Amino acid sequence: MAVEIQFDVQKSLLELEPENWGVADLDEQQLAIAQRCAAKPLRRLGLTELYLLLRENLALPYVAPLAIQRLEGEPFLEAATHRGDLLTALMESDSRFWMEHYALWLDVIPLLEAAVVQIQEYLQREAEEEEGEVYLPWHVGDDFMGALLHFRGIHNATNAID
Repeated sequence: MAVEIQFDVQKSLLELEPENWGVADLDEQQLAIAQRCAAKPLRRLGLTELYLLLRENLALPYVAPLAIQRLEGEPFLEAATHRGDLLTALMESDSRFWMEHYALWLDVIPLLEAAVVQIQEYLQREAEEEEGEVYLPWHVGDDFMGALLHFRGIHNATNAID
């Protein structure tokens, strides 16, 4: 199921959220990312830019749906440093955002299911080839597992509130 984009991807973040890009509200790193990304039409943001915006929790209502859309069918895309980093950054995004956007949180679940299927297929292939104990693929390391626990914890926190 494809995530439905609810905003005009022809517009930039500056056009969609002009009030949220004030210099006083951003630290140095966020300001550098904002200057690089905020003026571009959303449709032109690359994987690395989505990754950076996610890591800094900037413009999540726009960036998260775009990242989800990009990850559909390929959850272990490499955006900046290693395979799976975009999905990891998405899952590590601000918990408050995910609690406020529960329907979007649910859109990530199929991505995680696809990721688990890929991991299982990898493990099965490796086990058949090596006849021994096989560990997780290199791109499913501590950062991915930590992000998964964080993301799962948001669901638990949301259920506790209800």
